[in-house]
Amino acid sequence: VLVLVDYPAFMSSVARLVGCEPAVPRTLSGVVKYWTFPLWSCFFRTQGVGAKPEACERVLNKFGAFDSLAPMPLVAVQVILTFIMPFLNFISFTFGGLFDNIGSRSGVPVFYKFRMSKMFFMSGNTIRLRDIMGPPVLAQWVAAVAIILHGVASLFRGVGSSSKKACGQFGKPKSV
Repeated sequence: VLVLVDYPAFMSSVARLVGCEPAVPRTLSGVVKYWTFPLWSCFFRTQGVGAKPEACERVLNKFGAFDSLAPMPLVAVQVILTFIMPFLNFISFTFGGLFDNIGSRSGVPVFYKFRMSKMFFMSGNTIRLRDIMGPPVLAQWVAAVAIILHGVASLFRGVGSSSKKACGQFGKPKSV
């Protein structure tokens, strides 16, 4: 499938332009879903003109907080980048003017791949102080810690629960 835009960066850009940036949920389960689920359209219904946050809640309540987690290596990469990207974005925010004045043949900022999240150089967005120190960053960190704790708890429960999953309702092994 070919795409014309990077969906998360584009949707975030449009949401900023029209005033419907997603609100960060106030519950731990909501924060984990906000961070790990793809940018579903319901997230953009939480603020702005015609907002219907209850519609977003109805959609999200159909799923568990950890339903969207990818296999372990990908989760580890996502958690690591969660703690690194705000610092890179801060450096970009602070010293970005120096890099932006250096000529670039492609039209995107120099070193853009290494110094900022895509949503801050695509679709006309500029990085704001709120983007690097605001509620979304705190929500990401809280979600990452919750995922780490969930993973550790799963490891401790792993031996007993995996043997239960392998057995049927009455404790007899399932046929394969």
